Amino acid sequence: MTNFINLIVTNGIIAGEEGSVFPRPAMNGDNLINDDHITFVEGVVGAGLNANTFEITTNFLASAGAGGDLAKYTLIVSKANDGAVDGNDLRPSAEWMLNAKKAITSAISNQAPGGTSTTVVLPKDGNDTIYFRSISLT
Repeated sequence: MTNFINLIVTNGIIAGEEGSVFPRPAMNGDNLINDDHITFVEGVVGAGLNANTFEITTNFLASAGAGGDLAKYTLIVSKANDGAVDGNDLRPSAEWMLNAKKAITSAISNQAPGGTSTTVVLPKDGNDTIYFRSISLT
């Protein structure tokens, strides 16, 4: 049986250069990843104006031009529900990044018996809600 984790994107964007963002409504809502192929989840704290991201590494190869690298889902997370995702005031804390990794790996490992998908529920960062803003496979 194939199982999936569900990552719900809110106000989806494509991150451009120098912190610019472009709306991507097609990303909004449910985004399923087959958890049979996930091998590693890593929170990456950005530097400068880069947003915080999660990289979910799979066990299949990226495109032929990627030099045989494994494919990764890259998810941008932000305190911003709309608009820009970067800047220190919009980044979740380092502690939150650890808690969110636990939430993602818990969703992968705690599938209900006979279930086919489970939704990742992101914890709050203090009083702040954190949102998945984009997801891309590279």
